[in-house]
Amino acid sequence: GHIRAFFDVDQWIDAIRGYDFVFGSRFHGNMVALQNGVPACVVCHDTRTDDMCEFLGMPHVGLMELDSIAVRDLYDRVACVAPAERHKTLYPQYIAFLKQNGLTPTAAPQLSAAE
Repeated sequence: GHIRAFFDVDQWIDAIRGYDFVFGSRFHGNMVALQNGVPACVVCHDTRTDDMCEFLGMPHVGLMELDSIAVRDLYDRVACVAPAERHKTLYPQYIAFLKQNGLTPTAAPQLSAAE
């Protein structure tokens, strides 16, 4: 089979690092792939997921835009630079928000995709 279920986050991340490309309707699975330098494309099935992808600059396609799932076509939509570029804008805003609300931020996460 091509489907795997994980109950341990570290095992899930290790498995994703072995992939060349990830796609699917689960936002967080695609996010984990992108955070680990694996190209990914979210197949959006609702406006909430589409809005999150737009906001974060994540590669995505609407389910209704697809006549069929062609992996090569999905891969061609991927621009791994977009999430990293969006992160450069959003992260300072997030840190400022935390500080304004009396919270102490921890070290900045490192993005694996083209920074």
